[in-house]
Amino acid sequence: MGIVELPITVGVKPSEKTVMLDFVVVEEKSPYEIILGQPFMRISQCVTSTHYLALKYKVNGVVGVVKGDQKMARSCYATTAKETLQVTTLDNRGDSKKGRHEPIEKLEEVLVSKNNPSRVVKIRSGLGEAIKGELVKCLQSHADIFAWSHEDMPGIDRGVACHKLAIKKGARLVRQKRRCFNQERYEAINAEVEKLLNARFIREAKYPE
Repeated sequence: MGIVELPITVGVKPSEKTVMLDFVVVEEKSPYEIILGQPFMRISQCVTSTHYLALKYKVNGVVGVVKGDQKMARSCYATTAKETLQVTTLDNRGDSKKGRHEPIEKLEEVLVSKNNPSRVVKIRSGLGEAIKGELVKCLQSHADIFAWSHEDMPGIDRGVACHKLAIKKGARLVRQKRRCFNQERYEAINAEVEKLLNARFIREAKYPE
């Protein structure tokens, strides 16, 4: 429904701490009034323990502690489990051995470029002969507008497509930790990056710090 900025106070005097936090307001039934996530943990510099239902934070040179209520936590969890859908019930990829849904009907490959047999598109196999003929003719006559690689899409106007990061003004710059992958993924990532660099879709950004 919107975003609202509110002050959040944890703990009690003399070790209470107040921080300003943005909340996303949603219209949803839930036993929880608010949900505090990673932004709150980063701003308040707190550490949580789900096992002990405790939260520790540093304020005025001392460590404050907030403890939860086991009975209340179990009650909220039980209510949530009864009233909300589990995410696993929405995932029916197990119906397919390949982990994805199959098309409703079989598809047929159509050669678009006579000069390059590898350039094919798939159309419905159940189309009538007249419609199928017109469609194939249309695809082949407009084969030059298909983009088969990054090099086929030079100079795209930013008015057509442009990716932007919704960064809050005044936000602190944070450098993410390097993620580790296996050798196979590294090779795939490097190959894709090289394609984008060669097509001049991306460029290396160099910062003084």
